[in-house]
Amino acid sequence: MNAFYKLACALVAWSALSLSAGAETMQPLSALPASAYNMSEEHPGRFGFVRPDMDLSHYHGVLLEPLSFLTQSENGDWLLLRALPDNPLDRHFRQAMIQALHAHGLTVAEAPAPDVMRLQLALALDARKQPVETALNLATLGDSMAHYLRRVQAVGQVVDSQSNLVLAGSAELLTTTRPAPADREEMLGMLDSFSLASADRIALILGHG
Repeated sequence: MNAFYKLACALVAWSALSLSAGAETMQPLSALPASAYNMSEEHPGRFGFVRPDMDLSHYHGVLLEPLSFLTQSENGDWLLLRALPDNPLDRHFRQAMIQALHAHGLTVAEAPAPDVMRLQLALALDARKQPVETALNLATLGDSMAHYLRRVQAVGQVVDSQSNLVLAGSAELLTTTRPAPADREEMLGMLDSFSLASADRIALILGHG
């Protein structure tokens, strides 16, 4: 994948996450300067951005949104599913995320506040048999999105907890063929891995890294 295709895949994923969560981008993310985006040299499929016109150092707390899942329905439509309160994968994610954030000295908030950001994370896992609700049917956004969503393994972003303004985001893109559907143990391993990576990135953009 070249850099432009990676950017397109990431932008589609961030747009879907924003639409499902009611986040406000203020301006299209594609309109941000090139310096706002970064690709990891260590992880070829990792792509991220930080809004350049914002000072994020005053944020000290993170509010965890319910985990979302990017999957396909039986008829092939791409769906963004949101975990319900009794979802065991979401409970595992929250526990792993809390530990990872605390390791960086970051507080897990219980409610929106002036210096609190909200974390939204979606993983490409088939969680239709788990307690979930449909947050967004991505087929309504056009058939062309499917071409990019097939490459998305995980997508996350942080938004201001009060204004819902998107502050930063990251996407994990597949650089090889999508693997077979994960079993429960593999899902839990993915949640642990992405929790650590998300906490590391949040700490870095807030100056706690």
